[in-house]
Amino acid sequence: MKSTTKYLALIPALLVPLFRAAAGEPPPALVELASVTIVDGSVFYRPGDLIVGHPSLPGRPGLRPMAGADPVQIPADLSDYEDLSSACPRVPPVSHPQQTALGEGVVIARGDMGADGRIEHVTVRRSSLMDPPRVLVFRDEELLADAYLPMPAQPCTALVAEASPGASPDLILLWSSRGYQGLTIGVLVFRLP
Repeated sequence: MKSTTKYLALIPALLVPLFRAAAGEPPPALVELASVTIVDGSVFYRPGDLIVGHPSLPGRPGLRPMAGADPVQIPADLSDYEDLSSACPRVPPVSHPQQTALGEGVVIARGDMGADGRIEHVTVRRSSLMDPPRVLVFRDEELLADAYLPMPAQPCTALVAEASPGASPDLILLWSSRGYQGLTIGVLVFRLP
């Protein structure tokens, strides 16, 4: 009797993804934990700490988006931090961002994101030049969740890591767009499903 109950409990977990796919139901949206944009600034990361700001300006103004909206002073010693914004091009691309379709998709992060032995990957794809880039999170080739980047954003990099102390790993995604004010870098932090 116990073994039958155990197998019956697995049926909904196996059938729900099939019904979603058959019904054409969209995947759930990624839950956004933080969203920040900065013009001609930098984004620094170390486990449990994410800082966005201008380290070269007087007073080294910054913000820790996962800790609230209060301004902070960027540490003078950033040797323990990774400069995530270095993945964003500082010069305009040869072609206008709107002229480049991502087509089949560009995998920007891959690995065991949940530390459960299952391989996940994050893909960014654009179905047409008029559509915003779409972020897709897969686990074992099953689409778990998605989100859209603003137009005309170009994805720079993605990192699956702790964006705040003691938190489970999140998806940290950087995008960029060049405008008349300079290079705008966007930082999105999503909760992984």
